[in-house]
Amino acid sequence: MICCAAVILFLLSPFIEAMAIATTIAANNASKNIFIGHSATEIWKIISSEKNLLYNIKKEIDGYISDFGERCIEN
Repeated sequence: MICCAAVILFLLSPFIEAMAIATTIAANNASKNIFIGHSATEIWKIISSEKNLLYNIKKEIDGYISDFGERCIEN
């Protein structure tokens, strides 16, 4: 039974992490507006600037990609 729980947690980890990032974005009106009002390319440019207050979100996304790979990103 412990093995099954570990597998389930492993399979759910990308979802849990994605939801945590989405919650961070949704909690701030400025970040929410950027993610709603811009294309993916524009968003990436905006959050990639170290001067931008949303740079921490980009670091979270980078960590997600590092941990789970691009297989969990919808194209």
